[in-house]
Amino acid sequence: MSRALDRLAARLAERLPPDTERTLLRLRSLRSGRPSIGLPPARRALVLAPHPDDETLACGGTLAALVAGGCAVRVLVVTDGDGAKVDLTPDELRRRRRAEVTAACAALGADPPSFLGLPDGDVAAHVPALAERIARELTTSGPDLVLLPWFGDEHPDHVSVNHALADAATTAEPLVLAGETWTPAPITRLVDVTAHEAALRAAVAAHVTAAASFDLEAMLGLKRYRSVHGLRGRGFAEGFLAAPLPDYRTLVDATRRRG
Repeated sequence: MSRALDRLAARLAERLPPDTERTLLRLRSLRSGRPSIGLPPARRALVLAPHPDDETLACGGTLAALVAGGCAVRVLVVTDGDGAKVDLTPDELRRRRRAEVTAACAALGADPPSFLGLPDGDVAAHVPALAERIARELTTSGPDLVLLPWFGDEHPDHVSVNHALADAATTAEPLVLAGETWTPAPITRLVDVTAHEAALRAAVAAHVTAAASFDLEAMLGLKRYRSVHGLRGRGFAEGFLAAPLPDYRTLVDATRRRG
């Protein structure tokens, strides 16, 4: 079946309207062993952003797509990103970064974020307390999806947030969508975010302070590249390592033991 769909997609690629072709590609992905294409159904989503801007860089287009589909998106910002190397006082830096992530969430259609204020660069020292907070969030809000940067990302705070999610004592089993920021992941799901490019770019532009440290526009390059995997290089896609929380916990714990 997958070979037939492959041949049909290749034969009709130049003749199909864009929406029809995307549907065909999505159907093909279900049978091909490649990353699944499309948003999983969800009424509520919880985003764990280690820093202001991770909600946008790891999964901003997907958040906009979720909101457009009627999903309520709650963003939990773990640190204030006040370790950024910019010429501002710590208080002013915290104020600006909180305002910027609030503006980014508004651009994506998400609810105003909540802030935990853990120390930037030292989340590892607060994993138990963060795990308790995440467990409460999972219990009280009952999200269908949890989104965060994946556990192999090359930032210690990102790794620590994954440890806290794995340690969260909960019977909830949401689907985890672990996205990419600093390090590409072994993705199992692609979300076509082409229709939400404007919202994604507006959210990126909101993070003025982070852009003083590095060019955030470069991060969009990975989303363009991911479109090659299932959209024939057209538009933008976000890639995720997707797994139910119990399975994701097993992956995190295995890498933690190796480390």
